Amino acid sequence: RHLFALGDHAYSQLLSTGQNQSIIFSGESASGKTENFKRLLSYLMETAPTGSLGQKRPRIRPDQMTAVQTVLESFGHARTMKNNNASRFGNVTELLYKQGALSGFQIKDFLLEKSRVIMQNAGERNFHIFYELCAGLPSATKTKFGIKSAQNYFYLNQGKCLEIAGRSDEERFTTVQNALDTIGFSQDQQHTVFRVLAAILHLGNVFFRQKKLPNEQEAVELGGESEINWVAYLLQIDPDHLRDILTTKDTEVKSERAIVPLDINQALDVRDELAQLLYGQ
Repeated sequence: RHLFALGDHAYSQLLSTGQNQSIIFSGESASGKTENFKRLLSYLMETAPTGSLGQKRPRIRPDQMTAVQTVLESFGHARTMKNNNASRFGNVTELLYKQGALSGFQIKDFLLEKSRVIMQNAGERNFHIFYELCAGLPSATKTKFGIKSAQNYFYLNQGKCLEIAGRSDEERFTTVQNALDTIGFSQDQQHTVFRVLAAILHLGNVFFRQKKLPNEQEAVELGGESEINWVAYLLQIDPDHLRDILTTKDTEVKSERAIVPLDINQALDVRDELAQLLYGQ
């Protein structure tokens, strides 16, 4: 059955039965799930009226839906060995109808491949937004955030694939900014998002050196101060507190609180877990 016929059937069933309808997109990577979803979404936007009678709330505009998809693509898609623009998440998009009219939408159960933030296979990239940030931020903002080209960041250069043929990360960054404007993100909100992204890149460049404590216990220390200071500045937290988070852990021994040093593998794990946590939020 044609894609639009599926959409038309679901909408007709919604009107005739008053029951929720579901359409599931599944398949292998590069099978066309994302593109088919976008086409169906566009079809439903065009065929169903927006805003029910007597509503005073603003109507849902097609450009708002398109803007949401643009943002999701940059933050949730990446180059893989099979696809230059592979979606690395699963989600439920709910279209909300009232009296047969499209009155809103929401995205739920966003399941992101957060491990990609810290590690990529050869020939693959991290999420698009990081490369777009490095290419598209204005020079003054790059200086303020300490951002350089993508090749300088461990979280971006592992796959040895910094660019995608036919795709301009600089132009895409402008497109993302316009999409965030359309959705309703203020300049301050956008600035905060970009600060966090920059902090993640600096966090990935934090490295550690092994050391021995006087009691011969193994511990770690930061290999340098520059990156940790950038992370603290961008996240607006105390650098000493961040340093403690990355090199020690609080534990309880016989009902007494104790500070235990991390070994180098544990410190790297904490660093990477923090990066994934920041991106997931």
